[in-house]
This record gives sequence, C-alpha cells and structure tokens, in this order.
Amino acid sequence: MPETIIIGGGTSGLAAAYTLQRSGCDCLVLEKRDETGGRIAGKKRDGFIIDAGAQFFFTRYATTFRLMESLEIKDKLIRFAKPIGILKKGKVHLVDPDIKKMLKSPRSLFNARFLSFPGTLKAAKLGLDLARRWKNLHFVEAEKALDLDTWSASDYARRNYGEEVLEYAVQPLVSALTLGEPEEISAAYALSLISWGVPGLLTTRDGIGLLADSLSVKVKNILTGARVEKIIVENNRVKGVRVNIKRKKESIQAKNVICCVTATEAAKILNGVHPLITDNLSRTTYSSCVHVIFALPHKIMGETYAIAVPRKEGLVFCGLTDNSNKVETYAPEGCSLLHVYTYGKYAKELLNKKESEVINRVAADLVSVLPSFGEERIFSEVVRWEEAVCLSPPGKIVAAKRAAEAAQGYRGLYLAGEFMGMPSVEAALASGIKAAGDVLERA
Repeated sequence: MPETIIIGGGTSGLAAAYTLQRSGCDCLVLEKRDETGGRIAGKKRDGFIIDAGAQFFFTRYATTFRLMESLEIKDKLIRFAKPIGILKKGKVHLVDPDIKKMLKSPRSLFNARFLSFPGTLKAAKLGLDLARRWKNLHFVEAEKALDLDTWSASDYARRNYGEEVLEYAVQPLVSALTLGEPEEISAAYALSLISWGVPGLLTTRDGIGLLADSLSVKVKNILTGARVEKIIVENNRVKGVRVNIKRKKESIQAKNVICCVTATEAAKILNGVHPLITDNLSRTTYSSCVHVIFALPHKIMGETYAIAVPRKEGLVFCGLTDNSNKVETYAPEGCSLLHVYTYGKYAKELLNKKESEVINRVAADLVSVLPSFGEERIFSEVVRWEEAVCLSPPGKIVAAKRAAEAAQGYRGLYLAGEFMGMPSVEAALASGIKAAGDVLERA
C-alpha cells in the first residue's frame, strides 16, 4: 500500500511526486492517459521540436527554475526576444520585442501604429499601472491582487483605458495567452499575465517538454492508463481511491491523496466534501483550443515570433507563432514551424471535426494574415484540447483560498493544480510542491 497516491501525472502531479520521493516518501502516481506531462508535454518529429501545450516560461518563474536547477536542467534555459505583431484591419503591425520599453514609452507605442494617438496614451497609462502594481501581480501569491479580483478584465480595461485599448491591446494579448476572452477572466489574472510577460520569455533547446521528461524519468511508480473514479473519504479521513486500470476496477488504500487533476475531473471524484471546495471547482472554467501545427520547408514570418489577432478581425484563431524563431534547435535550418491557436466558439466547432476539415478551415484564414502561406508543407498536425487553459474568473482568488482552508478539515486530502491558484505553469508546479510539503509536515 503506497503511503500517498497522487492523482494526475501532469505538471503539479509530477512536481508533487518528485518532491515526496526526494524526501524518501513512498508514493504512487495514477495517470489516466498513456503518457505523463499534461500541458508541459512535448515531442519531436522530423527534426522539429513540438511544444504541444505550454509554449514558454516567464522569466519570473522562480519556483519553476528552482525545480529545474534541482533536476540539473536550468542551464538549458534560453531567453528569446523576437518581434511580435498585432493584426489590425488585415495588416500586421510589428511592435518592439522589448515590451517593457514599449509600455513605458508612448513614442514607441505610437510608432507601432496599431493604436490611435489617444489610444496610445491610454496604453501608456496601462504600462504605468502595471509598473505600480508590479509586486502585487503574482501567480503564486494571487491574494496580493485581491482588489482586482472583483472585476472582469474587459470591464476593468474598458473603464480605465477605453474600448480601443481593450480590443486592440488587452483582448489580443489575453486571448493569445489564455485562449479565452477578457470577459471570462478577472482583471487580476489579465494584468498578471501581461505583467509577467514584460521581462521576456524563455524556453530550452529541447523545448518545454524537457521539464516533463526530466520529472518523469526521476519519478518512480507511475501507473498510466489508470482512471480514478472516486477518492474514498470516511469521517473526514482519506482511505484511498477507487480506480479503473485498463477496464479493471479496484480499490487502492492510502493514507494521503493529492488530487492534481483538472477542476472538472476533481468535481467528479470528490463527492460529499465541504461546499467551499465544490464552489471553487464549479467556479473553475477552461478555454478550448484546436491547436494546428504546420511545418514548412521555408521561412514565412521572417524573425517575427508571434502575431496576436484581435477578435474584431473575425478569424478562427486568436494568434499564431513561428516556433522556429524561439531557438534554432526547434526546426531544421531555413524551415518554419507555425503554431496556430483556435479559440472560443471556433475551437468548440472544430473539436469534433476531421483533421482535414480543421486544417483546411485554419489554412483558409491563415492566408489572410500570411499571403505566402500555401500547400507546400513538410507535415501538418492537429492537437485537440477540450480543456486547454484554466481560466480565473472574478472571485476565483477568494474561492480558491476558501477551498484550501476547507480541505484542511480532511485528514490526508490535498488539492493541487492550476485551479488552486492563478493559472500558470508556475502556479501548478508550486501547488504540487506545496501539497507534497504539507504531506511531509503532517506525517
């Protein structure tokens, strides 16, 4: 009988297992899929590195980098700063890759020409507000931005910066990062995302998947193809789990259970727990994405890394990136690796479409942004995310805090994952490490 069962072999689950095993604590990871990694998984194909989920690390990811240092892979981190573009009325307007400089300088913003002069001044005000709130916009310590948690990102931006800044600055950035809409997330989350992006982005020469692979190699006792159907709790004490392992149902006893699945799955396997826990789970929503990847035998975006697409443009995707411009190892020399991210109603429409239909639909819109995009491709690939990015709507910070407090009333039950903080790789890893620390502390 394992001392601790960890449900989910994704970002937070692997971090929790690694932390426990380093301290000599016996644990078993149960993962419903055939492979681990979740949203930080990656792979290689025909000389290309594919980040299937998370696309980069923010430079402020302190917990992530400490973990990578422990795994002896921190030296593989590489910062990249390539131009980004904003699409407006069918034209791509390039902006300075130094986002900090752009937000501080109205002149730099004006030169980008995607905002009017009054809109540029209001965007500069947004930059000043971000600088003022810098220390209070924190993925792990989300409660520091509690005063912003009562607002939706759209209402806050419209009131403080105007409609133009909302539709051609805040919305494109927020949607590109969350695959959701500013109406769906809190101002606290939106401003944190923009703030954390200001210092720059990082990846590794082997892609984001290097972190998942490194953790998976270190963690022992991972059982894939194991779908947990229920966490067994009696008299406020964890007894174990009921699990379906390759169509065979059984019960596994354990003193502790760390639940590291999505809020949707957690709601299914946690029955009869405190209302504050279920309230947090029900408040948690996810964006959807049909992520389309095109490997091309030629360069198509020059040195530009990303193009954000405002919803007013009416395209099926909210953004696209050429990942060959992250680091030279991502693609063979002279090739492009386009990642196109559908979102909202378009993603939901495409989720159940055939791969050929998805590719044709996305390619039709892609030509309007990149006219030279054609039929010549090395390969195309479709990655479907019914639950792509965990969203943080208004009131979520308070709900997560109350859920964490309520969970302490159950001996042996620990909750981890993006839905317990401000959604990000950093928060997911931190929550898994914290849950493991709590297990060790209460042992």
